[in-house]
Amino acid sequence: MSMLSNNVVMRILIGQEANITLRYTLLGFLFGLTFPIISIIIDANFQGLEYNFATFSMLHQSNPIHYIIDTAPFFLGLFAWFIGRNARKYKIAMREAQVQIAEREAAESALEESTGKFSIFAEQNLLSILILQDGNFKYANQASSDLLEYSVEEMMRWDTRQISLRVHPEDREFVMEQARKKEAGDTDVVTTYPFRLILKSGKVKWVELYSKGFQLSGKSAVFITLIDITDREKAEEELKASEKRYREFFESLIEGIGLVDENEIILNCNPAYAEIFEEPSHKDMIGKCLLDYIPQSDHSRIATQTAYRRKGKKNLYEVEIITAKNNRKTLQVFISPRFDKQGNYIAALGSLIDITERKMAEQALRESEEKYRDLVENMNEVVFSLDSSGVINYISPAIERFSQYNPNDLIDHKLSEYIHEDDRESYIETLLRNMLGQISTAEYRFAVKSGEINWIHLSNKPVFMGDKIVGVQGILKDITERKLAEQKHVELQKKLEDAERMESLGLLAGGIAHDLNNTLGPMVGYSDLILQQLEKDNPMYKKVERIQKASGDAAEVIQDLLSMARRGRYEMETMNLNDVIRAYLESPGYLKLARDNPGVELTTSLNNNAATIRGSAPHLSKVVMNLIVNAYDAMPEGGLLALETSLGSSETTPRGTSEKAHGEYFVFKVSDTGSGIKPDDIDKIFEPYYSSKKMGASGSGLGLSVVHGVLKDHGGYSDVRSEVGQGTEFYLYFPLTDEKISRDIPKGGNYKGDETILIVDDAWEQREIMTALLSSLNYNVITAVNGRDSLKILEKEDADLVILDMIMEKDFDGLDTYREIIKLKPAQKAIVISGFSATDRVKEMQKLGAGAFVKKPFTRNDIGKAVRQELNADSREMNSSKQADTRSIVG
Repeated sequence: MSMLSNNVVMRILIGQEANITLRYTLLGFLFGLTFPIISIIIDANFQGLEYNFATFSMLHQSNPIHYIIDTAPFFLGLFAWFIGRNARKYKIAMREAQVQIAEREAAESALEESTGKFSIFAEQNLLSILILQDGNFKYANQASSDLLEYSVEEMMRWDTRQISLRVHPEDREFVMEQARKKEAGDTDVVTTYPFRLILKSGKVKWVELYSKGFQLSGKSAVFITLIDITDREKAEEELKASEKRYREFFESLIEGIGLVDENEIILNCNPAYAEIFEEPSHKDMIGKCLLDYIPQSDHSRIATQTAYRRKGKKNLYEVEIITAKNNRKTLQVFISPRFDKQGNYIAALGSLIDITERKMAEQALRESEEKYRDLVENMNEVVFSLDSSGVINYISPAIERFSQYNPNDLIDHKLSEYIHEDDRESYIETLLRNMLGQISTAEYRFAVKSGEINWIHLSNKPVFMGDKIVGVQGILKDITERKLAEQKHVELQKKLEDAERMESLGLLAGGIAHDLNNTLGPMVGYSDLILQQLEKDNPMYKKVERIQKASGDAAEVIQDLLSMARRGRYEMETMNLNDVIRAYLESPGYLKLARDNPGVELTTSLNNNAATIRGSAPHLSKVVMNLIVNAYDAMPEGGLLALETSLGSSETTPRGTSEKAHGEYFVFKVSDTGSGIKPDDIDKIFEPYYSSKKMGASGSGLGLSVVHGVLKDHGGYSDVRSEVGQGTEFYLYFPLTDEKISRDIPKGGNYKGDETILIVDDAWEQREIMTALLSSLNYNVITAVNGRDSLKILEKEDADLVILDMIMEKDFDGLDTYREIIKLKPAQKAIVISGFSATDRVKEMQKLGAGAFVKKPFTRNDIGKAVRQELNADSREMNSSKQADTRSIVG
């Protein structure tokens, strides 16, 4: 209270009268030491006590301050007199101060309550609320944070520049200018407007701003509300785009579209409407009466149409008009009525088509029909006319050349009777559209008199008589050849896709073969090596023999994969296919098959001509076996199997395909009387694992795929004929050759030697098995882990033969290695091995001088034979072999 009293006193002394202020200042300066006492007196007076210096002296005789009072009695008395003189004024001031304090406390309480209510209102509001002052946000609610994707704390730290960066660059200048004007209290300011905001995520949103200026702490501020109108803006943009599209569509229509009220006054129309009436623009027609363009003689007919329309019916009729340029036109009119909510007729929307030229043409056609009848009847295209039911009432003689029907035989028959049943519904729908006034073109299948199905192209248009459609006229054109060409193109495309699919399968099969052959290598090699060392009466002999046979069977399946995918390399020789067929028929495999199927009777008719082909006996034997096994499978209850060979040419063969080449062929025919192949399946029989047989019932599922692959690699082709329940005939065509039959190199023999052989393979197990096999043949074996390692070895020592694995390091395979070897030692002999099939890189290697290609897995005899043949070859043979396109393959 003392401080408040002093403040009030100071206000009175300083803020009211200058002479009082001067006196107080002088007294305060002279008696500063006594001021605490004076303050006590003043407080007492303000509290309503008669308290002066005399009273103070009496009450404080024992107080140390008494010394001070005694030393300045004059001044203290003077000051007490002064205070006493003004005590009433001080009391009044004190009361005013107390009132002001109470009012201020009440105002602060009201402000606090108001602020709390505002805070609750703002924070619970879904709208974004912001207060902007001095270029900064003084307040932002949570909805603002959600909208902008920034926290409230981040927003409160923004300055003017940072705020502006959140506004889209195209809107920034305008928005910031309005904000500056609003803060400055300008009246020339836009308080509500849309603009774009850039969110924290980088997205852009449209908002609408509402702003109002007010005073905050004695300074101008702006109260801002933001509403997210992104969806509204998007909807408005879409609406504008839709309106624009509609307007462009409406104005670009070649048909005249117009809206008239119940009195035929034009309310709106498009430019084509005005063009029909030859008015300058569609705007010039608005407000005019449609009846002004129609001759008076037709008004009653138009009134009838209007009355008909008032009943809710649509109108389709023809009318003659007189245009603004006094020209006569005939229009086809289609009008749809419009009603208000109470069902009252209020307007009609109509489309107009200027058919003046068509009507004139129809008239001219009628007038010249006789004149041009001869021309029509000699056209290649068929001209026809149908009544309203689709019945033929005229058709030109050209129909006989196309369908073998006499034109008179078709009169009074519906054209739909001759349309293919699968196309008939579509034709009838087209005919109905013709009867509604539309012109149409379409293609259908047509049944000619012989029963064959041809293709036709129809062009139809409605025939009018007055304002009524009475039939259809059209032109029919034979497009069978074009359709066959299109069908052939589709078939060729399908074959291309099949070829690409087979190529993909080939890549897959080759990769699988490589991995499996490498895996089978040790099984085949070691089992062969063990059998060489065991006596046949040894209990382990048969077990090892089974391992060898199982691994050999697995290798056969791999070979089937390569044959199917045309990824194998064959040892091609000149041969007679009859010898291969006879060899299979004498094999244990066929004899067992015949014993298991006694109901199948086999007949053979093999041409004894000495004609030869170039082929691989093992692979052709596989083809013969697969076709015969398939035939047996198709006759589980027995039947007749016939094998025939003959000579033929591309001109004399029983059937042909698009892939057939010209020339002379050796023909192998396999026919059976079995279950046959369904038409839907016949194009898929050469696909791997595609079969109508029960899964796992017979074979590996690759039989016919192998036939297809081997045949293609021999330059041949196949034809297949089959009928369900009647049997199947396979025709295989192999190109003939003039070369004489070569003699087989006897299998087995002595392949031993004492030469030094360098084995180069990146797989240790392959190096190990080859070392064991060749060591058992008495060769001196050294090994290299890769191509680069082999070069280091050959720099220091010689090798009589290098065995190179084809697939090694990606950047340094067998071909790369061999190129470097012959640079180092040009006469170096080498053979190639791989678990993968032979590739173009193998061919390139052989052209450079490498010997045979040996496919994994191989036996001791296989590798021994290839090694011995290459070591025995002299330089002359090697040089000639470099010029050869292919080299022999073992394994």
